[in-house]
Amino acid sequence: MASTMPAVAGEQLCQHHCPVAHVAERFPELCEVETEAFARVLGVHVQRLATIAHGDGVCTTHVPHLNQVPGPAPGREDPRTETDPDTQPNREARR
Repeated sequence: MASTMPAVAGEQLCQHHCPVAHVAERFPELCEVETEAFARVLGVHVQRLATIAHGDGVCTTHVPHLNQVPGPAPGREDPRTETDPDTQPNREARR
Protein backbone atom coordinates (compact mmCIF):
# COMPACT_ATOMS: atom_id res chain seq x y z
CA MET A 1 0.00 0.00 0.00
CA ALA A 2 1.20 3.53 -0.75
CA SER A 3 0.01 6.99 0.20
CA THR A 4 0.98 10.58 -0.45
CA MET A 5 1.42 13.42 2.00
CA PRO A 6 1.78 17.10 1.15
CA ALA A 7 5.25 18.57 1.62
CA VAL A 8 6.54 22.14 1.43
CA ALA A 9 7.55 22.02 -2.24
CA GLY A 10 5.83 18.86 -3.43
CA GLU A 11 4.49 15.56 -2.22
CA GLN A 12 5.94 12.69 -0.28
CA LEU A 13 5.21 9.26 -1.68
CA CYS A 14 5.12 6.77 1.21
CA GLN A 15 5.32 3.07 0.40
CA HIS A 16 4.22 1.10 3.46
CA HIS A 17 5.22 -2.33 2.16
CA CYS A 18 8.24 -3.47 0.19
CA PRO A 19 8.06 -6.95 -1.31
CA VAL A 20 11.84 -6.96 -1.91
CA ALA A 21 13.01 -5.40 1.38
CA HIS A 22 14.89 -8.56 2.39
CA VAL A 23 16.81 -8.48 -0.92
CA ALA A 24 17.27 -4.69 -0.90
CA GLU A 25 18.94 -4.91 2.51
CA ARG A 26 21.77 -6.75 0.80
CA PHE A 27 21.47 -5.02 -2.59
CA PRO A 28 20.51 -1.35 -2.00
CA GLU A 29 20.85 -0.79 -5.75
CA LEU A 30 17.24 -2.00 -6.01
CA CYS A 31 16.10 1.11 -4.13
CA GLU A 32 18.31 3.34 -6.29
CA VAL A 33 16.92 1.87 -9.52
CA GLU A 34 13.35 2.35 -8.29
CA THR A 35 14.10 6.00 -7.45
CA GLU A 36 15.57 6.52 -10.93
CA ALA A 37 12.49 4.90 -12.48
CA PHE A 38 10.20 7.30 -10.58
CA ALA A 39 12.23 10.24 -11.90
CA ARG A 40 12.06 8.98 -15.49
CA VAL A 41 8.34 8.24 -15.39
CA LEU A 42 7.40 11.50 -13.64
CA GLY A 43 9.86 13.63 -15.59
CA VAL A 44 11.24 15.32 -12.46
CA HIS A 45 14.16 14.82 -10.10
CA VAL A 46 12.90 12.90 -7.06
CA GLN A 47 14.72 12.31 -3.80
CA ARG A 48 14.58 9.16 -1.68
CA LEU A 49 14.27 10.14 1.98
CA ALA A 50 13.89 6.75 3.69
CA THR A 51 13.79 3.05 2.88
CA ILE A 52 12.43 0.00 4.66
CA ALA A 53 15.59 -1.84 3.59
CA HIS A 54 17.67 0.60 5.65
CA GLY A 55 15.47 0.07 8.72
CA ASP A 56 12.98 2.92 8.24
CA GLY A 57 9.29 2.24 8.79
CA VAL A 58 8.32 3.18 5.21
CA CYS A 59 10.00 3.98 1.91
CA THR A 60 9.56 7.72 1.40
CA THR A 61 10.28 9.64 -1.80
CA HIS A 62 9.98 13.41 -2.24
CA VAL A 63 8.35 14.41 -5.53
CA PRO A 64 8.48 18.17 -6.27
CA HIS A 65 5.47 20.00 -7.67
CA LEU A 66 5.82 20.42 -11.43
CA ASN A 67 5.51 24.21 -11.15
CA GLN A 68 8.56 24.14 -8.84
CA VAL A 69 10.74 22.36 -11.42
CA PRO A 70 12.88 24.52 -13.72
CA GLY A 71 13.02 22.03 -16.60
CA PRO A 72 12.80 18.39 -17.66
CA ALA A 73 14.73 15.60 -16.01
CA PRO A 74 17.88 14.58 -17.85
CA GLY A 75 17.05 12.54 -20.93
CA ARG A 76 13.38 13.55 -20.95
CA GLU A 77 11.40 16.08 -22.91
CA ASP A 78 9.48 18.53 -20.77
CA PRO A 79 5.92 17.10 -20.61
CA ARG A 80 4.59 20.65 -20.08
CA THR A 81 5.69 21.62 -23.61
CA GLU A 82 4.68 18.51 -25.53
CA THR A 83 2.19 19.24 -28.26
CA ASP A 84 -0.79 17.22 -29.27
CA PRO A 85 -1.34 17.45 -33.05
CA ASP A 86 -5.10 17.16 -32.49
CA THR A 87 -5.13 20.37 -30.43
CA GLN A 88 -2.73 22.41 -32.57
CA PRO A 89 -3.96 24.67 -35.38
CA ASN A 90 -3.48 23.26 -38.85
CA ARG A 91 -0.59 25.21 -40.41
CA GLU A 92 -1.73 24.30 -43.91
CA ALA A 93 -5.14 25.89 -43.28
CA ARG A 94 -3.50 29.21 -42.32
CA ARG A 95 -1.63 29.56 -45.60
